[in-house]
Amino acid sequence: MFESLFAELKLQNTDRTNAYIAKVEDILKPFAVASFQDSLFIVALTLVSKVDNSRIKSAFFQLRSQLNDSFVTKALETVADYYQSSNLESFTPMHSALRSCTSLQLLTYLMFANPNSKKDAAFDSGRSLNRLLVELVKNEMSIYDWGFSYGQFLLSAALYGNAQSLEGIEINPECYVVTKLRLSLLPHERTIKLHFGNMFYEEDRHRSIFSNFRDISTKQPHSAIIHPPFGVMIDEFFENNKGLRVPTLPRFADIMGPSAYKSEWPFILKALDDLADEKRLYAITTNGAASTETYSEIRRNLVQQGLVECVVQLSENLLPGTSIPSMLWIFSKNNETVRLIDASRIRTEGRRKFSLSLGDIEKITYLVTNRTPISELFEGYQGLIRYISASELAESNYNLSPSRHLGEDFPAEYILLKDVCQINRGVLLKAQELDELVSDDNSVKYITPKHLNDSVIDLTTVTSLIETDDILKKKSIGNDTIVMSKLLPFKTGYVSNTRNNQVFSNGNTYFLQINKEKINPLFLWMYLNSNSGKKQLEQLSRGSSTSTLSISDLKELKIPLIEPAVQDKLADTYKKLLKKESQIQESLKTLEKEKEQLIETVLQ
Repeated sequence: MFESLFAELKLQNTDRTNAYIAKVEDILKPFAVASFQDSLFIVALTLVSKVDNSRIKSAFFQLRSQLNDSFVTKALETVADYYQSSNLESFTPMHSALRSCTSLQLLTYLMFANPNSKKDAAFDSGRSLNRLLVELVKNEMSIYDWGFSYGQFLLSAALYGNAQSLEGIEINPECYVVTKLRLSLLPHERTIKLHFGNMFYEEDRHRSIFSNFRDISTKQPHSAIIHPPFGVMIDEFFENNKGLRVPTLPRFADIMGPSAYKSEWPFILKALDDLADEKRLYAITTNGAASTETYSEIRRNLVQQGLVECVVQLSENLLPGTSIPSMLWIFSKNNETVRLIDASRIRTEGRRKFSLSLGDIEKITYLVTNRTPISELFEGYQGLIRYISASELAESNYNLSPSRHLGEDFPAEYILLKDVCQINRGVLLKAQELDELVSDDNSVKYITPKHLNDSVIDLTTVTSLIETDDILKKKSIGNDTIVMSKLLPFKTGYVSNTRNNQVFSNGNTYFLQINKEKINPLFLWMYLNSNSGKKQLEQLSRGSSTSTLSISDLKELKIPLIEPAVQDKLADTYKKLLKKESQIQESLKTLEKEKEQLIETVLQ
């Protein structure tokens, strides 16, 4: 019915797609459409009636016949009932407003719109990420989608891929209905099978539907993809554990603690249960799945079993509903090394979000699929990829974040931070406790991250606290101490002279007590504020929603080994620059006062 429209849709650029979706959304808003599912049915009815030049009631019967699914038909009838099914023309104003759109604009919304809810959007890999996945599996004959949500990937695979069979399972009824509606309108020759059920329930798995993914006898390539929901306990998918089929990969039952069950890993491990030889599972996760200490045992088992083929670090701000970085995992069997790729800077910047252009996708696909030696890669790509062994990964406690292992070559001689200083965490005070302790002026000072600006800390601007035994018994900060934040963005401050104050820092900071016999404190501070130092700090950080530095990781920070005399000379020059900077800041303050007083002299 829509062959020519789909041909145009495939050639449409992102800006036009976004503009078309926005136009339809603006029309729907005043009518307060009940749900995203309803909005798609209304647009679909309008599109059918517009293309066939028929009444909305005729479009309803045609659409119901074409969908040919009792589950979806019931949902369609519910929408019709909501808008008075005895007279479907009763929502004529909305229907008329939508008919003012072109057929292509309506189809664009129908195929590519997503719910505005951040929770729902988190199940979506994002339009450009889905295109990347399609490009990576374009030579596969059959693709399975574990938890297809609103069908974003399956739709992209049907439009832009070559697979002859697309299949998937989804537990959310609205997602199933929306995907069924979308894919039923496609002018395709492929076999598309959608299943409504729970991937963790034996009774819902319909073992035969996984034959393409599991059958190791076939020589044709087959793949699966999964984009697990973020922060969802898998208990939410169970009813009294009826029919529960937990991941059965060796040893995983013993290491799946409570926090791991609120991550992406149970979903991935469940999909890996059905991974056969010569097949791949592609997974999109947050960056925390690759780096957070909590999941290190899971990663160790996967690496040691040879199941991790490749981990690709993607840019932040690609996923809908969140700005955190994402990871692309490729799982397969019998891998002796892990291929790490840093594609975090391959992206196209937009007004609010980043995306992957077709050129970006081509670059990432080249890095992922190219099997030539690294030295033979195109110029500029060599530093973005590395093959790493299980023994090397063990040294970082199986941190699989590519940025941790891919960086600029470090000088041959270096010393670790743990060898030159003692790292202490600051004093953790709850907000209410802090409010009760704040004093107008006292000799007890409390440094917080807001006082850290990569500069010398002016203690006169730092919060004063009342002297209490609980505070004074904590370890205080001495002269020539570096204070740094433990959360991204990492900032530092330097306490040069406490001036007889008792100085403490809060629980979101570390303070470094430096052994002056081993390193010049100012030199160390200079290095932490350098591009090389900051890059290392980011590489050592972990976390999903917020990147954080642990003391154990911070201890491993490398510092170039420089002759003490050179350190001292650099520190002396740095002191002079700091003094000059302070004078300039004082001059600026004076200028500000003079500007303020200028008008006052006239008004007096």
